[in-house]
Amino acid sequence: HADFELSRKEIASLACVAAWATSTESGDIAECVAGNGSTRDDIGHLVTSEAAECRGHACRHRQQCFLFRARRKAKAADIIIANHAVVFREMEDEDDSPVLPPYRHLIFDEAHNMEDAATSWLSTEVSASRLYYLLGRLWRRGRRRSGSGLIAAISHNIGKCTADAETSAQAAQHIRTIESAIGSIGPTADAFFDSLAALLLPNIGKECIRIQAKTKRDAQWQPITESKTHLIAELSATVRAAEALMTLLQETDGGSMESADFIQDLEGATDRISTFIEDIEFVLAADSEDYVYWVEELKTRKGGIRAFSAPIRISTMLRDHIYAKKHSVVMTSATLSVGGYLDFTKKRLGLDLVEKDRLVEQIIGTPFDYKKQCMVMVPLFLPDPGDPSGDYAHQLGILLSEVFRRTRGRGMALFTSYKMLHTTSAVLRDEMTHDEVQILTQGESGSRENIIKIFKKNMASVLMGTHSFWEGVDVVGESLSCLAVTRLPFAVFTDPIVQARCEQIEAEGRGAFMAFSVPNAIIRFRQGFGRLIRHRTDRGIVIVTDRRLVAKRYGHWFQKSIPSPTVTFRDRDEFLDAVADFMAFADD
Repeated sequence: HADFELSRKEIASLACVAAWATSTESGDIAECVAGNGSTRDDIGHLVTSEAAECRGHACRHRQQCFLFRARRKAKAADIIIANHAVVFREMEDEDDSPVLPPYRHLIFDEAHNMEDAATSWLSTEVSASRLYYLLGRLWRRGRRRSGSGLIAAISHNIGKCTADAETSAQAAQHIRTIESAIGSIGPTADAFFDSLAALLLPNIGKECIRIQAKTKRDAQWQPITESKTHLIAELSATVRAAEALMTLLQETDGGSMESADFIQDLEGATDRISTFIEDIEFVLAADSEDYVYWVEELKTRKGGIRAFSAPIRISTMLRDHIYAKKHSVVMTSATLSVGGYLDFTKKRLGLDLVEKDRLVEQIIGTPFDYKKQCMVMVPLFLPDPGDPSGDYAHQLGILLSEVFRRTRGRGMALFTSYKMLHTTSAVLRDEMTHDEVQILTQGESGSRENIIKIFKKNMASVLMGTHSFWEGVDVVGESLSCLAVTRLPFAVFTDPIVQARCEQIEAEGRGAFMAFSVPNAIIRFRQGFGRLIRHRTDRGIVIVTDRRLVAKRYGHWFQKSIPSPTVTFRDRDEFLDAVADFMAFADD
C-alpha cells in the first residue's frame, strides 16, 4: 500500500531498494546503495518493521522475509554474532526472543563498552521527533490527498476489510476520529515541549538541566504539568479511537488477509503510543532513585528539546538478567584493567555481586614489544589544556604542523571536544598550506568510513578525529606512524549520567574523582593509545600533548596503564629532533 503509506519522494527513494531486494541474499540494508549516508537515515525506517508489527508464522510473506531467514539460520547455528544492543534488548524475554534463539553461553567482546551499551538501551527519550515518528506511522496529513500512513491505507481498503456497508461506515467514522485526533496534537505537543524548554531559560549557556522530584518548584512546573496533561489526553484519545477501529476489524469477517495485517499493524502502533505516554509520566515524575532525569537541547540544525531518563547503576540488572541465567559469561577486551587491576570494571559491571567460585579473571600480556616498537613523548612547553588564557588549541595546531611535517603525514590526532578539534584543524591547515599533506577532519572531510579509507590509502595524510575515533580504527603499517593524544579523555562532568554516578559514589563515602573519573579516563586513554601499534612490524610515536600526564598526581596511573615508558621534553627543538630521529630510524 505504498501509495497511501508513503509520500512520492519516499516511493522514489525506495525504487533502488526494490531492485536490490530481488538479488540480495541477506537483506542487510548496508549492502544496498541506499544503505549509505543520509539516504539510509531518510528511508531506513520505511523498509524495517518493529517487533510489534511482525505477525510471525501468520505472516503471508514469511517465506520471502529476510528476518525469518536470519532467524532460521540463527536457530541452526552453533555460534551467533550479535552486537551488545541486541543482547540487552533480548535479555528480559530470552525465552520469547524475536531475534535470538535460547542460549546459555555468552561472550562479550569489547566488554569495556558494556556499561554504556546497557545504559543506552535502558534509557528513555521523550522527544518531538519520536512522537511525530510514532504518529506518522499511523497517519500524517498529505498535501495533495487526505493523508498517508496506515490509516490512509486502511481507509482505501475498507471494503475488503469489512463484511457490510454498515460496518464500513462505522470503520470510516473511527478513521475520521483518528485523523482528527492526530491532526490536533501538533499545537499541544509544541506547547508541551516549549514548557520543557522554559526550564533552560534561567540557565543561559547550559545545554541540559537535571530534573529532580525534590527540587521541582510549583510555579515553574505548573505549565509543564498542564501541557503534559493535555498532550496525554489527546494521545489517549488517539489510542482509544485506533483500538476501536482494531476491535471492529477483529469482530468483522471481511475474508481478507489484508485485514489481519492491518490489525497487527494497528496493535503495534497503539502499543508504541501507549508506551510513549508511560514514558512521559515516568520521566517527568523523576521519582526513582535508581535513575537520573534531565532535559536537554538538541544539537541539530532544527534544534528543539527532549527529556531523558537513564539508569544510574546497571550492575544489579546485569547480575539478575545475565549472570544468574547463563551457564557461562566471558568478557574480553584489551582495556578492562586499570593500573593492572580489574576491580573498577568488576564493580561497574556487577561482577563483584557474583559468587566468587564462579568468577575467573586473567590479564593476558600483549604480543607486541612496545619498548622497541613505540615511544611515548610528552612536550611540557605547551600551555595547560584547561588554561583559558593559554591559547592551547592554537599552539597545539602549530606544534602538530611541525610534527606532521617531520613524519610526512602518517599521523592521527585524537580530541575530546569538537570545538578544539575544528580550531586546531584550522590552524594546522593554515600552517601546512604548502606541504603536500592531506588534512582529514571529522565532520568536514566526509563520513567516518570514508575518512579512514582515504587515510589508509594516502600515507601523506593526517586524520583529526574525536570520540568515535578513539576506538575501532585499525590501521596497520606506515599510514599511522604518529598518534597525538591531545587531552586526557575525562568524561564531561556536566553530563547528567556522569554527575549522578559521581554523586552515588560520594554517597557511599568514596571520592568520585579517583573512584570513577580517573579509571574511566584511563580505559578511554588506553583505547586511544591502542590505535598506533596494530601489528608486530608496526613502529611509531605516541605524543601526549596534555602535560597533566606527568604534572598531576593521578598521571602516574595513566602511565602505569600503558606498556611504553614516557619521555618528557621541556625544549621544543629537542622534542622535534627526537621525533625526526625516531622516524628516520623507523623508516630504515
